[in-house]
Amino acid sequence: MRHSKRRQLSCADINAALAVKNMEPVYGYISGSVSEYKATQANNQTIYFTLDQEYDLEELIKNPLPAVPLEPSFTVHWLAIEGVQPKIVQNPTAQDLLVRPDKQQQVQQPTIQDKDAPKVKEILTKELQVYYEMIVQNMMNPDPRVRSQAIESISTDPGIQGLMPYFVQFISETTPKNLQNLEVTTTMMRFVRALLTNPDIFCEPYLHQLMPVILTCIVTKSLSIPGQDHFSLRRYAAKLNAHICHQYSSVYPTISPRTAKTLVSAFLGDNMPLSSVYGALAGIVELNGTQGVEKIVLPNLKIIEQRMENGRKGNERDEADKLDMLLHETLTKHFEHEVSTQVGANARQTVIDTLKPLYSSYSSILK
Repeated sequence: MRHSKRRQLSCADINAALAVKNMEPVYGYISGSVSEYKATQANNQTIYFTLDQEYDLEELIKNPLPAVPLEPSFTVHWLAIEGVQPKIVQNPTAQDLLVRPDKQQQVQQPTIQDKDAPKVKEILTKELQVYYEMIVQNMMNPDPRVRSQAIESISTDPGIQGLMPYFVQFISETTPKNLQNLEVTTTMMRFVRALLTNPDIFCEPYLHQLMPVILTCIVTKSLSIPGQDHFSLRRYAAKLNAHICHQYSSVYPTISPRTAKTLVSAFLGDNMPLSSVYGALAGIVELNGTQGVEKIVLPNLKIIEQRMENGRKGNERDEADKLDMLLHETLTKHFEHEVSTQVGANARQTVIDTLKPLYSSYSSILK
């Protein structure tokens, strides 16, 4: 240090001095900052020393004690199960992740009032946010070609699993608010169908949100303004309901019985309008097929005929005629199915003799 005419001692100076004395240098000494030394004279020798920081005892006593550090601990939780994020406290909710167009600026720099609250990072990419907004706008577009293009995109796009919670929420909120708008409710059912038919989307965690919407379109009292054909939508929703029950019955064994119970209640309800009876009948036939006709429709056929007669005398003439046509179609298919399952020369006549007392006024079908 003297030869270098410096007043700051470094690690290299110590190691150089040890090397001159033929001593092993110091290993692993790391100084975060350069130490400052002061020189003083003692016994005709120059001694270098560092100044120690001085502390006021009264100030140390008055200062509050630091918080006791918590013991380190670890816990585990599922970030995702088969690509689906479970709804637990550790994971952000759909409300936390949903980005609205008028709040896009807040996503860049989220503000949290509680400083101890955990910060939730936005997991949706900008591309997914733009795609979601585009799909929602196109679904509500009055042009049917634009809606069809959006539905086709949903049914084939492989990278939209992250948007599934938002799509389901959009369907669940839009359908009940537009039950009198046949165009919107039909689009929502086609939307559900597109999600279910996309092979790259995992829909099981969202069935409990989709099923009430579908059943509403099947058995609700009114789905459109007077004069519009809402019966086609009810049958479409009935086929969609049967598709879900058949596809996921192995995973959820109770989904078919619970759905059937809802449909039977609507079919046999004393105060249910004929429009709801029509939807319930379509749902039962699609869900249970011939077995549903034998166990539910045929034993209550005379009751339904009486209700149709009362409807023709009242304000449900159109509903009664549509229900009569659906019953005729259903019973015809049931008769042909029974004939195809019988074996023998007189199989057809045997089926006619068996079903004639059950078909009541529809016995003209048995030929």
